[in-house]
Amino acid sequence: MKAFKLFSFFIVITVCFTNTQCEDDELFPTQIDIINNTVVQIENNETTFNINESIIIETNILDEQMTSTGQNILLTDYDYAEAGQSGYQHTLTLYKLTSFGTIAVIPLTSENITTIEGETLVENQTITARSIFDGASYKNKFSITLPNPEYFT
Repeated sequence: MKAFKLFSFFIVITVCFTNTQCEDDELFPTQIDIINNTVVQIENNETTFNINESIIIETNILDEQMTSTGQNILLTDYDYAEAGQSGYQHTLTLYKLTSFGTIAVIPLTSENITTIEGETLVENQTITARSIFDGASYKNKFSITLPNPEYFT
């Protein structure tokens, strides 16, 4: 019995010591920061729209990206890189400048959105655009029909 208590004490001390030796980096993968301001674009760079016109928004995320530390990476190294299946997503919320000079969220529903390529959903006034891998880049394209001219002046 004394040997069992000594063995149990040794196991508990070993586990505690092992836990104190773990770094957070070992438990969680390192975060990679990428800043790329050319990923999302409005088709033809239009800035003025009329009622019932559509804004076509295209996302094209190239496989090769540069991290904020200057390292070149391939996004396909971080997913299963299967064309038509793999994807990355981002969210968009559209805002308008009110006549009072404040900013307000533009109310959108799925009725305002037409998906052209990829997957696009609207929930709680936020658009989630999932760009699907085509073998070279991750793409999404959708249009937003402008329901009211006051939204986009």
